Amino acid sequence: MAYIHSLARILFVLSVVFFSIYFLYSPSNIVNHSTLSSNYIETAIKETRIEIKDNLKQFSFPSSIPGSNIKTKEDLLKFREHMDCITTKGEWVYDDTPRAVLKHKQEPLYGKCDKNSKFLNKNASIEEIWDNSRNSVKYKWKTSHKCPMPSFTREDFCSLITGLKFLLVGDVLSYQLHELLLNYFHDGPVQCYGETACK
Repeated sequence: MAYIHSLARILFVLSVVFFSIYFLYSPSNIVNHSTLSSNYIETAIKETRIEIKDNLKQFSFPSSIPGSNIKTKEDLLKFREHMDCITTKGEWVYDDTPRAVLKHKQEPLYGKCDKNSKFLNKNASIEEIWDNSRNSVKYKWKTSHKCPMPSFTREDFCSLITGLKFLLVGDVLSYQLHELLLNYFHDGPVQCYGETACK
């Protein structure tokens, strides 16, 4: 909770500084002000940047990842190196082995891509669904032999997350993960309340 208060304080200070500059100092006023005044503003901005940088250090987690089994700096560096290898040293390969296909259910625009399989019986076999699926879903990410990525089943995934709560915070990648989880666990579109961007 202290982290949230620190971050809120930082954002408030930043807002005050920038709004002060924007509203109090129009371009014509800045020209008429003395060098002393502009130096004062520059100093305030530099001090604010230093304070923000110092406060953000608590969120960088240089020696562990809170809430995980990664407790030492050595483990953290190994984890980051492995994640870098998995995400950057691999390739998409076509794999025509029949397997369950996850349908996009949240956004009707993207759901149109799966229109060929919507006419199938709900009891259709994996092979029937696979044969009626578009080729673009038949690719798999193949990692380098230096950093193999373990495969897991739906049962494995469900056993890992049973009883957990999720908070997804971040950029478009987090939004895509949000969509993926909704597609994975629901039969149709889900309405989220309180967030206009949430489907």
